[in-house]
Amino acid sequence: MKTITCRQTGGPCDMAFTGSTPKSVMDQGAQHVMASTDPDHMKVAEQMKTMSPEDNSKWNQMFEDVWEKTADNV
Repeated sequence: MKTITCRQTGGPCDMAFTGSTPKSVMDQGAQHVMASTDPDHMKVAEQMKTMSPEDNSKWNQMFEDVWEKTADNV
């Protein structure tokens, strides 16, 4: 299990997401951003919706790097 924050993945807050796979944490983060109604999260949500396939690949690689560098929860 690892815990990664919204901010660590380019978001505007320190909400933490915990999961045993990168996908589970990614899904939690995406749901969080899409459900948030504050302007900072709404801006990120819009960027997510309009991301090109190339930018999406770059973001996924960044997330994988963060996942690999994050220590397992104790």
